[in-house]
Amino acid sequence: MPKFKRKPPHPRAKGVFYGPESPEGREAATREARDPTRIGFATAASVLGCSIFAVQRMVAAGKLTAEGKVTPFERRHVEALAKTVIFLPEIMSRSGYKEYSSVMKWLNSNKVRPVLWLAKNGVPMFDRTTSEKILNRPISIGNAHPKETRRRLLASVESGSSIHQASRALDVPYATAQNWVRQQREGVKA
Repeated sequence: MPKFKRKPPHPRAKGVFYGPESPEGREAATREARDPTRIGFATAASVLGCSIFAVQRMVAAGKLTAEGKVTPFERRHVEALAKTVIFLPEIMSRSGYKEYSSVMKWLNSNKVRPVLWLAKNGVPMFDRTTSEKILNRPISIGNAHPKETRRRLLASVESGSSIHQASRALDVPYATAQNWVRQQREGVKA
C-alpha cells in the first residue's frame, strides 16, 4: 500500500483583521502616525475597549463604516461610538467581576440587556448610559455591601442623620444599618 503524504495545514490568514503585529497592522500604525484622523482595526478596538473581532462584527452589522483596508475608520466616528456603547471587558474591570457568567447575571439582575449581540451568544454590546447608571452605584456581590457604603452610612449617622434616613439614602437594609451602628458604638471592627 502506498503511503499518502499529509497536506500541511493551511497557513493562518494574515491581514488587517488580525492585529498590530501583522504586516497590515504595522502599515496601519505607520499611516495613523501620518494621518491621525484615520485609524485601523487594532486602534479602533483599543478606543472601543473590545476585540478586533468585535470591530469586524460591528462593521458587518452596520454600526461602523469601513472605507479602505488598512485604516478604514475615521477616528471621530469611532470615538463617538465609544461614548454610546460599552463592552464586557470594561464593565468587568469597573465592576470587579472576574467571570463572564457572573457579570452577565449581575447585569441581568439590574435589567441591563445588550443592545446588540455581535456574535450569537458571544459578544454583547451594551448601551453606555444604562450601564453607567449601575456602574456608578456601589457594587455589592452577594449580600455583602462595599466598605465604602458602610463608611458613608456611619459618617452620615455621626453627623446627625437618623439610622433610618442614612439606610434609605444609601440603599442599605435598616437592620444592617442598625447592626453597623451598634458594632461601631461597641467598638467591634468589621
